[in-house]
Amino acid sequence: MCIFMRRSGDTEVRCVRRQLMLEALANQLPSGTIRYLSKVAAIEESGFSKIVHLSDGTTIKTKIIKNEKKLK
Repeated sequence: MCIFMRRSGDTEVRCVRRQLMLEALANQLPSGTIRYLSKVAAIEESGFSKIVHLSDGTTIKTKIIKNEKKLK
């Protein structure tokens, strides 16, 4: 585990491995919230939400899409 603290004046710096941080954050989400290796077939506007259609036929209603520009 890569956690260290260093004081420089009034500033404190902490470092943690990215994988450990992602796992800790993911563990706070409901099961099935994060989908890995899913292929997006289409994104549909629906009011303030968006509907994501995956290539396996799954649809997901969401408010936020990360890197949406790359999906179009």
